[in-house]
Amino acid sequence: MKKIITTYIFLLLSVVFVNAQTLNFEFEEVEGAGTIDMASIDVHNYLTLADATKSLDLNWVYATYDFPEEWTFAMCTDDACWATQESVLPVELSPDGVIDTKMQFKPNGVEGTGYATLTFTDAVDPTISATTTFMATADPTTGITLTQVEPKFNFYPNPVVDVMNIELEHYPEVEKIAIYNLVGKEVKSLNTADNQDIIDTSDLIQGMYLIVLEDLNGNLLETRRFSKIY
Repeated sequence: MKKIITTYIFLLLSVVFVNAQTLNFEFEEVEGAGTIDMASIDVHNYLTLADATKSLDLNWVYATYDFPEEWTFAMCTDDACWATQESVLPVELSPDGVIDTKMQFKPNGVEGTGYATLTFTDAVDPTISATTTFMATADPTTGITLTQVEPKFNFYPNPVVDVMNIELEHYPEVEKIAIYNLVGKEVKSLNTADNQDIIDTSDLIQGMYLIVLEDLNGNLLETRRFSKIY
């Protein structure tokens, strides 16, 4: 398996509506703040739960890609911060409540541009999920800017049963789409020259997988995680 960065990048910035329960992200953009050698800067994401009658225990996962290796990143709530990329403990969100999920970003004096994604998913029902993606820029002249963006690549549904739809119209450099299990074995692949926009997943067993995009030279472009059910 080629160098698969263990980043789990998920679907759109938009909300997923399931079982009348709605998770929403409100992203607070940062523009020209501080300097690239400052201690750190907090990126606030306000997560709310609407149309629900009970609290949810939410697992979270964050991913970074195209980050200079000197940059550091951590996920925080009011109680603690974690440098790990996945939940240490579920976060409880009550009906009509708000969680201020802070992502601590530190460029460590290195200029550049990169992307990060934060996803919250119900610990019981993984179809209840919300994701936000943002671009981070560290510039020695203008400081630090963090803006919400939409990914160039989209696939749905997630979780998937038998057919996965793929949208790549804004990503012409993709040559190959591959699916790997979490032990690193390629289980399915698709050449984008065939102009197909679906992948048959009916023969996959239940579990978690990575969908990987590669260019003509076999270089990794993007990696995301999805689950197969039934």
